[in-house]
Amino acid sequence: MLKLKILRFVPVLFVLAPAVAFAQPTNLAAAVSGNTVTLTWSGGSGSYVVEAAVVPGGSIVASLPVSGTTLVVPAVPPGTYFVRVRDAASNALSNEATVSVAGTGCPAPPLPPSLVVRSVGFNVTVSWSPSGGCAPTSYTLFAGTAPSLSNVAVVNTGGALGLSAVAPGGIYYVRVLGTNAFGSAVSQEMVIRVAANVQTDTVSATGAVAFDVVITQAGPYQGVLVWDDPTVDLDFYLTSAGCPYPPTGCLISISDASTGTTEQINRPVAVGETYRLWVDNFSGKASSFSIFSTIGGAAVSAVEAAEAEAATAPQITKIKP
Repeated sequence: MLKLKILRFVPVLFVLAPAVAFAQPTNLAAAVSGNTVTLTWSGGSGSYVVEAAVVPGGSIVASLPVSGTTLVVPAVPPGTYFVRVRDAASNALSNEATVSVAGTGCPAPPLPPSLVVRSVGFNVTVSWSPSGGCAPTSYTLFAGTAPSLSNVAVVNTGGALGLSAVAPGGIYYVRVLGTNAFGSAVSQEMVIRVAANVQTDTVSATGAVAFDVVITQAGPYQGVLVWDDPTVDLDFYLTSAGCPYPPTGCLISISDASTGTTEQINRPVAVGETYRLWVDNFSGKASSFSIFSTIGGAAVSAVEAAEAEAATAPQITKIKP
């Protein structure tokens, strides 16, 4: 007898788990204002890492954890960057945004500016320039009646590299502050003497400066060289017209003391004669100096001038090769 076995089918219930949302940041965008970059995006889990490369899809050169969907980064060095946002939970990446920051390509504070001061009588000129490294983008001039003071003038000159003015008689202490996006630096302080018979100039470290003088009256000429820094050693030469440096073959008189802040030259002169004055700097830093020029018996007699000339010329002791 054939027996049939009845099979029972038990229904199986398959339960599908709900899909987990894929936490991906989207719509990454960048806005640049000067050296400040603002990044915005949407989506994701709320916890992110912002990554930057210098080539598209390249190796990460900077990363920053962020909570929220906005990041503001100040003082970004000039250059082009490729930025993306990584979701910290899912590791998913956003689109890549290109960020371009304009500039000199020099992300560092400036070096102290190089300062040059000049005056002839009451006419004053102050000029400056970057001294290497990262250049300033703006400058501020300070002038005072004593070292480190600014009681005469504070002038923001922007990107200008100098200014000129007619100044009242006196002694002025001048310095310039150079500033860029990464910091500031102040120049060496220079001294300007302003008077009717005075000429001021600046001589570079171990450099020399020349002036041409045309005599307009007869008598003993007295030239007095004055500067302020006793660690600077300046020498003062009176030479014939057009004399080159070093004035070994055309030297008339020399004042070359190794200490102090004054040098003096005496010489009897006649109307129409032409001379050249040389100032030589033997120190390792720049210095401003002034020359007081007088002609007449009040300064020194012609006999004294001739004796002074005979005692000094042409004894050269320190002229640099």
